[in-house]
Amino acid sequence: MLAFFFCGALCSAGSLSEFTEVAERAGYTTQVFELDTNPFTANHERDLTQYREAIAAAISEAPEAARIYFGYSAGSKFAARLASEVDTAVDGLFLLDPVDGPPPLQKDFVRFPVFLENISPSWRLLRTQESKTHPSVFKILNSELGERAGFGGVPCVSANYGPRWFAQRMGAQANETFELKSAGHLDPLSRQPRFPGNLACPAGSKDAATKARKNALDQFSEFLASIYL
Repeated sequence: MLAFFFCGALCSAGSLSEFTEVAERAGYTTQVFELDTNPFTANHERDLTQYREAIAAAISEAPEAARIYFGYSAGSKFAARLASEVDTAVDGLFLLDPVDGPPPLQKDFVRFPVFLENISPSWRLLRTQESKTHPSVFKILNSELGERAGFGGVPCVSANYGPRWFAQRMGAQANETFELKSAGHLDPLSRQPRFPGNLACPAGSKDAATKARKNALDQFSEFLASIYL
């Protein structure tokens, strides 16, 4: 079983460590993709090409393995795009506070394009296992404070290209969305980014952050358990 994790701009592999551990305990082999966040060299189109090649190679080595995609923040645009483009039998797609388009304070839609604009609404292909067909499992989590203005007066989660955009483009049902109450964009992470990155997004209280992380992990565990293997 394969689990592909995609980080956002303020996220590293360590930021998702608790989520990868949950997947590994469930029997998944995990692979984490980190974005190039250097403002001079970052390019999402280039990253997409590299990720596409890596995913295709992993699938070719284990074509019958169950596969899930996990995206956090801008990593979600890669998870959603690759799950719909590269994989013909997606078992699950889990998006945590997803963001499409350019990062905050960026307006370069060439290097940071909107990935879901032309996505097919029929991405959720039926997966066949033991002569039975099952729809791909899908879940979107959003932080209540994600769209509030942060550093530079710009929110970390775009109102135009945030969770609602993903729900619309990916055809999410009401029971496939979940709000992390009183939580900021960074609160669900296992490890916070270093200064000054940790100040980029409005945060909830310490108790709210702890609860958000627990809720996100619980939702991910339930997501994995709901996949027919």
